[in-house]
Amino acid sequence: MLRIAVVDDNPQDAESLQESLGEYFASHSKETEILIYHKGDEFLSAFHSDFDIIFLDVEMPGIDGFMVAEKIRQTDQKTLIIFQTNMSQLARQGYRYAAFDYIVKPLIANDLALTLDRALANLASKTDRVVLLLDENKRKTAVGISEIAYLDVNGHYITFHTTKGNFSQYGVFKVVLEELDLPEYFAKCNNCYVVNYRFIDKVFADSLLVNGDTLAISRSQKRQFLAGYMAFISGRGI
Repeated sequence: MLRIAVVDDNPQDAESLQESLGEYFASHSKETEILIYHKGDEFLSAFHSDFDIIFLDVEMPGIDGFMVAEKIRQTDQKTLIIFQTNMSQLARQGYRYAAFDYIVKPLIANDLALTLDRALANLASKTDRVVLLLDENKRKTAVGISEIAYLDVNGHYITFHTTKGNFSQYGVFKVVLEELDLPEYFAKCNNCYVVNYRFIDKVFADSLLVNGDTLAISRSQKRQFLAGYMAFISGRGI
């Protein structure tokens, strides 16, 4: 399923875009979840790098589209950002935030379709690997690697903390990590936790806030972990 955010302070524009997106993806047999946010800060409080495409209105009161994009790019360089504006020359400034494209208001269906054609091709080339995890009823659930916020180990039980819930399994942590072959945006903050940089909310002196949970950083791994995280948020470690 594709997750799409529409961030626009104008309810009519937001609903019009939502309807057009629904029609386009239905015609391409793509299941989608389209969420609307009318304020930049409202969206940022809900953002955890779990959207595939974000449509950002440039001209919003308070936190405008460029400010939202800047915040996004501090932790996420891969989500597709598409700006919307009444002024095309203004939208071009968005490319400094690695914008995928921009759409000029009022919305033209053909222009949107061309942008979405390119977006689907781009996303197809970056398909997330999927692992099958067992829930408490021993049912298999497909979880994308990028949906894992962090893993922790307690004895021989490994818990995957994901956007779809928590899943525990028996195994040897080292062996499981080797089999998963996690991307470069995962790292150990101590011997018990492997963290997805994209889900870090805050960094403290000796701990992290990850997807709402507080995890300790060990002294021995602190320097390497934080160096990797700084490289990630600056775009050099992706």
